[in-house]
Amino acid sequence: MKKLTIAVITSIATMATLSVNAASFEATNNSLQTNLCMVAATGDTSQFYRTLRQQQREIRDVAKSVHCNGVSIAKFAKEHGATQIAKKLARFQ
Repeated sequence: MKKLTIAVITSIATMATLSVNAASFEATNNSLQTNLCMVAATGDTSQFYRTLRQQQREIRDVAKSVHCNGVSIAKFAKEHGATQIAKKLARFQ
């Protein structure tokens, strides 16, 4: 009985870990827009601003013109849990 309980707990823990890591991203091309979408979805604000600087883009312009998978970059970031980036982008829409 003890072994069965341990096996069930281990299975549940494994499934929980797999479902948390289920959202992975893969860029389909190397365009500036795709790079911004990928960075925005990660939620790393410092990397997002670094990417903006490297691409010489203003957050205001990005918020208005960049779309990821058919939605605005702000909504895309929010859908993927990057709430800080989503809030900053939403200010300029």
